[in-house]
Amino acid sequence: MTEYFRHDLGIQPWWVVVLFPSAVLVTVAMVEPLRKLLRGAPMPPPSLVQLAADFGLFVGAYALTSFLHDRPTLLTLILVGVWAGRCFGRLPPWVILYSLGTGLMGFVSEAALIALGQFRYQHPDLIGVTRWLPGIYLHAGLFGVSFAAHLRAAPKPSAAAS
Repeated sequence: MTEYFRHDLGIQPWWVVVLFPSAVLVTVAMVEPLRKLLRGAPMPPPSLVQLAADFGLFVGAYALTSFLHDRPTLLTLILVGVWAGRCFGRLPPWVILYSLGTGLMGFVSEAALIALGQFRYQHPDLIGVTRWLPGIYLHAGLFGVSFAAHLRAAPKPSAAAS
């Protein structure tokens, strides 16, 4: 569980409202540049059902932390185990690397916010961060890839329509 030191918006500081959508934008925006850097083939666009499932698994991973935060090792094993089951043998290596990178960047970003005194985890494990945190970001990375593939396949507005 987290403890915020300022509560500008009821139970959260103002920056949380900015951080979450910004993190989503960065996660989605970085898919194509990193895919090209890693020389991966584009992912096929997901069906709306698959896109919703990917989003649901990310939200589910986030929600699970509310119920199992007091059992951090079990929570970590579940988050990473479900992620691994979604990845290996099913997704190209660049997607797995992208998701691992998202896990690392999420961890580093939150560690930086903690170092800046913005919040703290009640039971931190490493540099102020709890051990299960990268597991949430692994799922965020997979959703980011899915959403980027969806956006890439969306019809582009034509110049004639404007």
